[in-house]
Amino acid sequence: MIFERTDWTKKDFDDLREYEKTIKGSARDCEWEKRIVNTKLECFARTSTKAKEVVRLIKKGAYLKFLENIKIENMFESLVCAHLIGTIKDFDVFERNLDKFVVTIDNWASADTLRFKKQSKEKLVELSHKYLKSDMPFVRRVGVNIWLELIKDEKHFDGAFDVLNSLADEAEYYVNMSAAWLLSFCMVYNREKTISYFKNNTTNSFIINKAISKCRDSFRISNEDKEMLKDFKVR
Repeated sequence: MIFERTDWTKKDFDDLREYEKTIKGSARDCEWEKRIVNTKLECFARTSTKAKEVVRLIKKGAYLKFLENIKIENMFESLVCAHLIGTIKDFDVFERNLDKFVVTIDNWASADTLRFKKQSKEKLVELSHKYLKSDMPFVRRVGVNIWLELIKDEKHFDGAFDVLNSLADEAEYYVNMSAAWLLSFCMVYNREKTISYFKNNTTNSFIINKAISKCRDSFRISNEDKEMLKDFKVR
């Protein structure tokens, strides 16, 4: 299979799907991946590793044509798209392809594969707020995930707490789980501000309690802080 192409036509995608048949794992492994990822998409097992290998080759050719023309049919293709989009440096091109992709996501793995480190922080803030308004839970999850990049920048750190507070009425499990991860990482990047947030917040109890659980499982947080966080659990 040649991935370094000058275009991606129907014939090229037919070739891709023939290649995909050769990388599919055992039925048992595929069923395991499908259950863990909780997706309606067909799974091949060991998908992420293969996707990264293929992305490196597609990127050498007309990868934007790939993103423009693909109609995602399985988990492998979803992860390939997520990895490719994360490599785009031009924000307008990035946003255009991301907007098209996020509405296809039906699982946490595709959402969490996306990366945002090459983009303007200010533009990412706007993008996050746009996605957080979506009625699609995995688009909102991406909106939350963007802040995992933004909290690395002290200038934008406090904005994460505004996002968390905006999720007070969030009912979707996969959005709340992403928010809990975000809050636990806030504890790693700025302990003092995050402890203050635990003391005074208006987000939902699931996010608080799950974030405390994740903090207590983290090797990046001291044993003393793990014990102290118990006091903030919502009962």
